Amino acid sequence: MNRSTTVTMNSISHPMTRNLGWPLLGLVLCSSPIGLSSCGDTSGSSYASAPEVLELTASSGAAEGGESVAELQSPLFASDLVGPGVQAREAIIDFGSVYSGEILEHTFLLSAVGTEDLVIQKIKPSCGCTVAESVVLEPDGTRRPYVLEEPLSPGTQLEVMCRFDTAGKRGPQVKPINIYCNIEAGVQRLNLKADLKEFFEVTPAALRLGRFSIIQSRSAKLVMRTVSGEAVKLSVDPLRIPAELAVVFEASEPDEAGRSNTWTVEVTLGGPTLLDGPYQFSIPIDSDVPNPNAPPDALPNQRWLGGTVLVMADVLDVYNYSPKQLVFGAIRPDTAVSRGFAFHSFDEEYPLEELVVEVIPKEGKTLQNRELYHTRVEPGNAPGTWRVEVLIDGLPSDAGMFEGLVRVHTNNPDRAQIEIPFAGIVR
Repeated sequence: MNRSTTVTMNSISHPMTRNLGWPLLGLVLCSSPIGLSSCGDTSGSSYASAPEVLELTASSGAAEGGESVAELQSPLFASDLVGPGVQAREAIIDFGSVYSGEILEHTFLLSAVGTEDLVIQKIKPSCGCTVAESVVLEPDGTRRPYVLEEPLSPGTQLEVMCRFDTAGKRGPQVKPINIYCNIEAGVQRLNLKADLKEFFEVTPAALRLGRFSIIQSRSAKLVMRTVSGEAVKLSVDPLRIPAELAVVFEASEPDEAGRSNTWTVEVTLGGPTLLDGPYQFSIPIDSDVPNPNAPPDALPNQRWLGGTVLVMADVLDVYNYSPKQLVFGAIRPDTAVSRGFAFHSFDEEYPLEELVVEVIPKEGKTLQNRELYHTRVEPGNAPGTWRVEVLIDGLPSDAGMFEGLVRVHTNNPDRAQIEIPFAGIVR
């Protein structure tokens, strides 16, 4: 349902405002109750409260120690304003306490004021979760889209329609919408405000799966409870999660319909689509409680109240080594130096009894003084681990820049060789 807002505005004249070109202002926002039906609350109260009554003031600065108030950056009711101006019916809308995942919408009403045309260059929301569209209200009652840079004569009204998708957000939120235009301040700011509470309590807050190989899988469990104690069903849309994730739900003491206020969620990460590197993904979990503020064109993640499960892991390649390259830097002539790396093979199908390495030139290049390069391999504390050291027995002063590769041989026919680059300079 739409949220209806009644706005009362008052203008207070002040002798000092004549010099500044705008009056001392008072703005009071009053809201009527929101007609939302409650989901999972038999009392009939709505999840979201009405936007609260706000009072904003703007002073000239001279009467208040020389500091200006930034909340209102353009005049309201500036009948004596010389030049372009913009009048905002309200600058802040506070939706109060609402569940994270709801869709909050409001339409701001702006009016062009002053003696010159108002020109809006850009309407910029603070982030992708706030969408703004603008419509011009013609004198005959018709509506049409506003085209940026189009001059608006004094008295023209403009609606800016904003939508705030709160999915994945928590706690107090203020989402500004900046109206960049040709007024003296350069920008008029509008704000959507809400305090977002959780529909679910998730313990632990995130699943940290640690380090494991790309050819392995790792599982962990967490518990999700509805904050209100309401019994629900849980589900996850397979089209909204990657193929390497699997989610299984288990209800605690479910009722006859299979609903429960407490669920154990098991998440497994692994499979052929898993890539090596740092892994992080937020799994969207849906309940069967409809989102009371879902718009008619709601996306799948907007239709139901729910929560998210954050999964993090450090996924290693089948053959993992660190560092990824050997940097010798600047070395002195005829000075012995060494650099090393740790190597770990997770390949159980093609295990390595020993590690064979060699120093070679890069493709298409030569490696001068190759006889001065040596390698030393020592087994690590865990199976499949080694410490590899590259030693240089003193390069001559005319060696200059040098670079090459340390080639590690494996038993895997699909990846028979692993090559680690090295480089340095003699000076």
